[in-house]
Amino acid sequence: MPVSSKTTRNRSHLRAEAAFRLKIGIASGTEWSLNADTLALLFRLASSPDTVMDGLKLLHELQTHQVELEMQHQELERGAQLYNKQLGHFKALFEHAPFGYLVVKEDGVITESNQAAARLLGLKHKTCNGRVFESFCTSLSAYALQDLLKHPSFDGSPQVCVLELKPAEERPKRIQVLITRSPDTGVFFFGLSSYDQLLKL
Repeated sequence: MPVSSKTTRNRSHLRAEAAFRLKIGIASGTEWSLNADTLALLFRLASSPDTVMDGLKLLHELQTHQVELEMQHQELERGAQLYNKQLGHFKALFEHAPFGYLVVKEDGVITESNQAAARLLGLKHKTCNGRVFESFCTSLSAYALQDLLKHPSFDGSPQVCVLELKPAEERPKRIQVLITRSPDTGVFFFGLSSYDQLLKL
């Protein structure tokens, strides 16, 4: 169905619903004020027997339009509440995943991270944002990672590599990294896990 036809149908449905609510007295959003020009026009129409029906029709049209606006406002509020609920859900999935998540720009700068990724890199949560990922790796691993990112998978499947990290307390020696790339923005998504811990399983 063309967009214009669908929009027309939605507006017609909205108008019918608003008129029905006014008719049975359950409309909200009818407590509103009119500006001076509109009031003057309504008074002029109502003062003459020839135009009183036009005045009533205009008043009904204004009331119906106001109810339509209120219904649209309520729908927007419901949509915003649903969006915030879903956003909170996905944020929790990201933050509390059992393995590390990173969003890395093409220049290697980390823009987003979760708690598990920060722990694997030996940092406090969020402090790795803004850091260059390769700065955590040994020179050889950094070079291997650069080469891998220059040749992304053509079928979109994750690329896997094992990287050696620079020695530091509370940091694994090696991590396994799964890498995919966003087709829209070009950023990389890194999934991190401790390779040393995987060998013990």
